[in-house]
Amino acid sequence: MIPLNKIRSNVIDREVVNSAKRLVGGDNCHLALDVIQFDKQVEPAMKFCFGGVLICKTKEQAKKVAFDKSVKRKVITLEGDVYDPAGTLTGGSRNTSRCVLKELSACKQSRSDLTQYKEQYRQVEGELSKMERVVHQWEELTGQLRLTRP
Repeated sequence: MIPLNKIRSNVIDREVVNSAKRLVGGDNCHLALDVIQFDKQVEPAMKFCFGGVLICKTKEQAKKVAFDKSVKRKVITLEGDVYDPAGTLTGGSRNTSRCVLKELSACKQSRSDLTQYKEQYRQVEGELSKMERVVHQWEELTGQLRLTRP
């Protein structure tokens, strides 16, 4: 075991991540640290494990990113294939019924969608509230009009 305060991490510079995103599209490449959730207290360990790794959706994207001269970092696909510019290539799991990276990516997308839907719901609630006030005013005015007519 290594004490958390002794771990040194090598997190990929944000400019390198941006270069990778430009190569294959922003939604197709992410720093591994950006797609996982963890307690703040284990951040040094997570940076050590995942700070030097990019995740791409496909093999083609991973290969393009890993071996590009402006990136040259280890890239893992959602299938689990590892592309390492140091010269190693390892195959991922072919059991597609359960791929953790795919599930993690889908979970992140679902959370993003949920946040967006919640905001849309709040907007619709506000519009509905305004409409209910207008209906109430209309009912009051039509009631008053009936009273004033003979």
